[in-house]
Amino acid sequence: MECRSDDAATEEEIAAALSEEEGRTVTVQEVRRIEHQAMRKLRLALQVRGHTSANLLPED
Repeated sequence: MECRSDDAATEEEIAAALSEEEGRTVTVQEVRRIEHQAMRKLRLALQVRGHTSANLLPED
């Protein structure tokens, strides 16, 4: 089950916006790749500082 905020954009919407901004076709696959790279970069930056995502997320 996907949890979406009311103002969250779908991958298709992101691809369309990037395509318009870049002046070229950006695919959903490319959006997924960019997101994956960004998450990996964020995790590494957190790790370097001694943090994990668990430090940032509220407990249940």
